[in-house]
Amino acid sequence: VIYLFDAFLKSQLEKKFREVSELLLALEEREAHSHPSAIKANGRMLPDISGQKLVSTHSGALLASIPLKKIRRLRCVVGTFTIHAIDEDVLTEDEIIKLDYRVRSTRGGLLFQGAGY
Repeated sequence: VIYLFDAFLKSQLEKKFREVSELLLALEEREAHSHPSAIKANGRMLPDISGQKLVSTHSGALLASIPLKKIRRLRCVVGTFTIHAIDEDVLTEDEIIKLDYRVRSTRGGLLFQGAGY
């Protein structure tokens, strides 16, 4: 369904509004009623979709399928929002590969542990 929506946007709206806008896909807890295999497949297809993507999730499987440096954590405390991300120079490419292999691909739920900052 998401690929069909992307095709519709490309064929109809992109021609009319390309110069004044950018496509935005927003998915809220896409994993709520999906099988873990479907969740991972959704994560792998997101880079193929045009424009920006905004995805809220509680799924370690979905989170693990997104490149680490593309993930942003939004937090609201008393009406004030903060955005958290991993800085570009914190991890080497080798460390990211190890993290992806040892934690993210097999234990994505760990990324939600101790997130009280």
